Amino acid sequence: MSARTHNTILPAHTNPHILRWFRWWIGRMHRKTFAGVHVSKDSTDALELLRQSDAPLLVAMNHSSWWDPLLGLLVAGEVCPERAAIAPMDREMLERFGILGRVGVFGLDPDDPASLEAMVGYVGAFFEKNTGGALWLTPQGAFADPRAPIRLRPGAASVASHTPGIRVLSLAIEYAFWLDKKPQVFLHLSEAGTPDRVSIASWHRSLTHAMRNGNQRLSELVIARDPNAFTPLLASGGSGISLPYNLWLKLRGKQINLASARTAPPNPRPSDGRPA
Repeated sequence: MSARTHNTILPAHTNPHILRWFRWWIGRMHRKTFAGVHVSKDSTDALELLRQSDAPLLVAMNHSSWWDPLLGLLVAGEVCPERAAIAPMDREMLERFGILGRVGVFGLDPDDPASLEAMVGYVGAFFEKNTGGALWLTPQGAFADPRAPIRLRPGAASVASHTPGIRVLSLAIEYAFWLDKKPQVFLHLSEAGTPDRVSIASWHRSLTHAMRNGNQRLSELVIARDPNAFTPLLASGGSGISLPYNLWLKLRGKQINLASARTAPPNPRPSDGRPA
């Protein structure tokens, strides 16, 4: 690692014990906050790649919520807990929340022109040391509505173009209310195609295309509100359906099955006597 990289990047110092505790804590937070985390059944091939591939991986997430980076840690812990992973963060914020450096987060200044070259060098050194490691990041660089057109900063494409054999995945994320009083988290994972001619520009086009298509596909599935299109990645500790409300439905002969609601997105059209 060059002196310039060292001076620009605040490196991660992952502690496996803190990482395991942090993943447990994130899972607990999600169970309290969300009705469940569900991944589209279209994601099977990409999930298998995330679990089994020996290649270096880049996972690019859309960025609509404060929860997104924590969700990336949660998905990594559920799908590929043994895979070494790092993720970038604003250096100033990392200096304030230093514990994140112990779970694989490194810091950089997104407004410093030197940060792009420094990140490429830092991630390259990480991949050399950790065969099959993964970089998780939100390449939009700022919050954006999940259904808005994807516009990416150049960091992800720069890393991909400088990493031979890399596989690049797009992780689309949406947070939506269906039947529960708590929101559901919906995910769709897909692979970005490797360009015929490797360059920053070609990887930028490939990743933009993959993320746009992934967001569009997930949007269609969420709008369709079909629970059979998803499989649970992490279930809630309990249904978000109000017990008094469920009792009222029971008295009217329209009770919701609370047990099944804990493990899958509930049927969005319960029979409540109103016209569809």
